[in-house]
Amino acid sequence: MGKWIMSAACLAMLCSCGERGDRVLFDGAEFRTSSKKVTKDHQEFEVTVRRASQTVQGAIEAAKYEATRYCVLTFGSSELEWADGATLDPASIELSSDVLALRGRCLG
Repeated sequence: MGKWIMSAACLAMLCSCGERGDRVLFDGAEFRTSSKKVTKDHQEFEVTVRRASQTVQGAIEAAKYEATRYCVLTFGSSELEWADGATLDPASIELSSDVLALRGRCLG
């Protein structure tokens, strides 16, 4: 029961941010993010963060935020795991054309 309450609270918080038009900054920078399903069951997703070279740490945080948002909106749970054992360490992150792309799986 506690997971559902926490998920509902997270969803309400995420939805209210969009309605007010508030900007969410990560490490002082604003990023354009997107998420999409990778398989038919929607559990596997890919998150992309544009202009990631502004601050790689901020781009990682923006990716975590977008992944959590995807899982909450799709499954009602914020539980997820990153694919391929991604450590999300800024030193090991590789950008392609100034875009950070990560894959993961919703667990809820």
